[in-house]
Parts: sequence; C-alpha cells; structure tokens
Amino acid sequence: MIQRPLTMSDKKDADGDASVVVQTRPKTKRPPLYKVLLLNDDYTPMEFVVHVLERFSGMSHAQAFEIMLTVHKKGLAVVG
Repeated sequence: MIQRPLTMSDKKDADGDASVVVQTRPKTKRPPLYKVLLLNDDYTPMEFVVHVLERFSGMSHAQAFEIMLTVHKKGLAVVG
C-alpha cells in the first residue's frame, strides 16, 4: 500500500469535517526615515527653541518646554 503525504484537505477535525489552516503574519510598521536632533548652543535663546518646536513639530507648549530643558541640561535631545 502506497501512502501519500497529508494535505490540508486530508486533515479531519473531531466531527470528521475537513479544516483549513491559515497562517497570518503580523503587520509591521515602517520605521521612520529620520530623527531630528537638537544640540545645545550658547547663542539660541530658550524661548526661540520652544517657539520653533511648537510651530514646526506641532508640540504643546509644555512638551516643547520639556524638550528645551532636556537640551539645555543634557546637551542633546531627539525630536520626532
């Protein structure tokens, strides 16, 4: 007797019905293409940095202020 390999249609469940197994892959999110780094300097006023962050990155005043303080204290921060 020749045996053949089982295919999906040959598999039977508890009721004797054929079942189909579907394998799905999770959707992956495309990584951002760039990061904006802010560096501390001695010339740019803190208020200007907050204004630019609010206007061009859509941050609230509180978020922009926190980023500005991080740059001021650590010398570098990532925006976006």
